Amino acid sequence: MPVLNYLDQQVARMLRRDAQVRMNADDSVHQLRSVTRRIRSILHSYRKFFKAGPVDELEAGLKSLARTLGRYRDAEVLHRRLRESLDELPGRLVLGPLAAELDERMKVRKDTALTAIRSRLDSPGYFRLLDQLEAFVEEPPVAPEVMPGAGKATAKRVNKAAKRLAERHDAAVAAAVGPSRDKAFHEVRKAAKKLRFAAAAAESIHGKQASKIADMAHRIQTILGEHQDSAVARAELLKLGSAPGMGNAAFTYGVLHARERTAADAVQQEYLRLGKKVRKLRIT
Repeated sequence: MPVLNYLDQQVARMLRRDAQVRMNADDSVHQLRSVTRRIRSILHSYRKFFKAGPVDELEAGLKSLARTLGRYRDAEVLHRRLRESLDELPGRLVLGPLAAELDERMKVRKDTALTAIRSRLDSPGYFRLLDQLEAFVEEPPVAPEVMPGAGKATAKRVNKAAKRLAERHDAAVAAAVGPSRDKAFHEVRKAAKKLRFAAAAAESIHGKQASKIADMAHRIQTILGEHQDSAVARAELLKLGSAPGMGNAAFTYGVLHARERTAADAVQQEYLRLGKKVRKLRIT
């Protein structure tokens, strides 16, 4: 079954990323998180292919692991984004030693998250999860009614993911401008990610159709990833600027917040230009 072959590749990649995290390789936490979420997404999209019990257990373990890895990755992305924005401001608009304060604050946050990751990767629960993943791909609990490699079955799962993306797109477009729309676009991004992985797992069956869908979903994911990073940055800047004792620094945080809002609006417009294509994604 092609989906199983794809899963097998991703589990092998997860084990390589695990080793890289333990060696403190650059970007290794991000890569481990990415493959963890990819595996979970495939299990979710193709859950009808397998018996429910093993899939539910793996999904829960992978979700928890991704959350632990995500705290470090999110802090890393936020730190880089805020620091770059701060460095781009003219000196006269930076009121106070904000760069040094930001670096120190984010270092504490990342160190705390990294300690949690190391503890998680040395835990019995994590090693049990790896054993379960390897057992799943070696002796997959395929549902009796599933025909391995059936084109109709994989097309149905990809098209279901595409329909979910279209529905979330419509909801985002209809949402009121502000936090509600930011949240709605984040839901679109998550749906695009699931569609991307579902289509990638079906490429060996559906060829160019699946590849084109995966590429478009990746494009949407990338654009709206920028939008989500801006939303997270704005939330952090609002918290920093409204904290007691900020004094003149609140002005600088306000300037950065305004720049992020402008950037987010531009990203929204870029995404909306793809609207018609989003609604046409499907395997025929």
